[in-house]
Formats: sequence, C-alpha cells, structure tokens
Amino acid sequence: MELFVDISGSGPDLILLHGWQNDTTIWSGVIAELTPVARCIAVDLPGHGQTGAAPLAEYERDAVLTSLDAIVQECTQPPVFVGHSLGGFLSLSYAVTRPDAVAGLVLVAAGPGYRSDGPRNDWNQWVLDNANPDAPDGQERICLQHDSLVVDNLQNIVAPTGVVVGDRDKGFHAARDVFESKMPNAWSVEIADAGHMVHVKKPVETAAAVRRVAGI
Repeated sequence: MELFVDISGSGPDLILLHGWQNDTTIWSGVIAELTPVARCIAVDLPGHGQTGAAPLAEYERDAVLTSLDAIVQECTQPPVFVGHSLGGFLSLSYAVTRPDAVAGLVLVAAGPGYRSDGPRNDWNQWVLDNANPDAPDGQERICLQHDSLVVDNLQNIVAPTGVVVGDRDKGFHAARDVFESKMPNAWSVEIADAGHMVHVKKPVETAAAVRRVAGI
C-alpha cells in the first residue's frame, strides 16, 4: 500500500520510522535539527497518522517492507534508516532482508525481537492487551512478532549502526548490549534524563547520533 510521507530538507536521504501508536509528528524536533544537512523522509506506517486504516494483510512485516520499497526506490542513494521502537525493529528487518539498500541504521529505543516462543508470546499478549480501542481495526497487528528473523541475523548487518537509549529506559539497555555484541559496526549512546521517548525529549542528542551514522 502507499504510505504517507512527509519530506523536508535536502542532502543524504534519511527514512524515519515511528513507533507503535505514534506518527510522523513524533520526529519534529529531530527533523528540525537535520533538515539543514539531510533530506528527511518521515513515514506514517499502516494504521497510523495520515496513512490510516489498512487491510489486515498490510500490517504484516513483509507487506510493510514491500511498501517501504517504493520509498527507498525514490532515494538517490541507499538511505539511512532511523527507527524508534517498532520503527527500529522494522529498520532492522529491512537491513536483514535488503542489505544493499541500507546505508546505515539509527536504532532509537529499539529491540531485536525474540528467539524463543515464550517471550515472543508474552510480547504479543502485551501488545493485544495495550491496543488502542480507538485505533483503526487491526493496527496492533503491525507490532506482533512471529519469528526470530532479526535476532538470528544481527551478525549479518554490516551497515554502520548507532544505538540510542535513554538512561531511564532500562528495559532497552539489554537490547543495546545485544546490538553492540552481535552487530559488527554498532556503537551506542546513552542519553541522560530520558526514557523511551528519548528522541522527543532530547532531539539534539538524537540528531547527533544520526549525523554520526550518516556522516553529515
């Protein structure tokens, strides 16, 4: 399906993917820092923001990645993916399945998914329990996980990767450690006085990590 995009600035292409139950506006502070040096392409995922409701099949990971293909193909060079939470997981999925199409990754409060069925089932139940009843039908499906594709292939992601976590977002510190231990070109920055929405509270520091990965 066609995804809504908000494009601003000029320079190297950055594709920004928001987290579950957010939309492109969540990146406003980061984009303001980056538009002087980059072309920022903020995307509303299926069931979110101005993309709106989608057929149930369009919430599945492979369908979302296919929808992102159309955006990547409009870039003049492989883009850097900047993803928060769900958006980070989708960015990782894109890098695993389309490695030549990704110049770099910035993972903001993101995780690699689960290798074991038990923790994965617990996550999926948490998603179902926390679904927004006012959201488009099926929106929660985009956040459900069904396999260990990403966590099993972290060592194969060679693109430069910056991992951004807030110091108070303890649940994602373990994910940060996994990325640094498994991904050959990953480094991290822990931002003080920030939680899961670190990019909202600390846009300057988050943008600095993006600049480092993108070389701008």
